[in-house]
Amino acid sequence: MLVQMMQLNLKMENKIIKNLTQKLERYAKKEGFKLNPNKSIVKMNIKGMLKNKKKFGEFYCPCRLVAKNKEKDKQIICPCIFHKKEIKSQGHCHCGLFVQKNKESKGGDKNALGR
Repeated sequence: MLVQMMQLNLKMENKIIKNLTQKLERYAKKEGFKLNPNKSIVKMNIKGMLKNKKKFGEFYCPCRLVAKNKEKDKQIICPCIFHKKEIKSQGHCHCGLFVQKNKESKGGDKNALGR
């Protein structure tokens, strides 16, 4: 019974990750950039957002610290207010979730940002 519940939870988590990935892909396309081609980085970031949603009630960017100040923390709900400027200047946002469309990873999908 416990194993079945764990499998069900894993299936639900994977479905949520897939849905969030699709939403983020649509957002990125609309804004002129894309999700990181390294799927493990995308999945790690989405899992971090899910953890923050459970802990703090919002999909806070996993690479930013939550100050527990609603006004200040609104800035770091993914996609955070910093991501567009970071993509423009660095080719990717701080957490590596979003990258420039023309930004190709060195070494293929294996190491898109060297993290």
